[in-house]
Amino acid sequence: MKIAIDEAKQAFIEGEIPVGTVVVDKEGVYVRAHNRMQQSSNPLLHAEILALFKALKSKIVMKDMSLYTTLEPCVMCAGAILNAGVKRVVFGAFNKKEGGGFSKYDILRDGFVSPPVEVLSGVMAEESERLLKLFFKRIRRRDGRADEGARLEIA
Repeated sequence: MKIAIDEAKQAFIEGEIPVGTVVVDKEGVYVRAHNRMQQSSNPLLHAEILALFKALKSKIVMKDMSLYTTLEPCVMCAGAILNAGVKRVVFGAFNKKEGGGFSKYDILRDGFVSPPVEVLSGVMAEESERLLKLFFKRIRRRDGRADEGARLEIA
């Protein structure tokens, strides 16, 4: 999860909503990604989607993979996780407004569309929530771009 938080910090610095994702297998870290929605003007480029794209370039089946993300996946990401066949999802902060893996909807575990995914929630949640709160606080104050002072705050 620490690597996912590092990715979220990078997203923060780039002016993106600070969400980071890492896909791991039994060998260790497989791929890492962070949000790129603002940079690309594409609302689909969530950290989870980008990580899945990278992982699926070389693996067709992800049944032995785990996905770590700093924020509970939204409905779109939860669907992509199911379709990719990820075995386990570990997330930090709860997404009470749009959560698709636990809070608002339980797409990952309900077994309605495909076999349920193992979900572990609240891992390093405080750090993940702190980054999100700091980001949205800055957004309300100015354009959201992280400055040098912000880099020190997220370190």
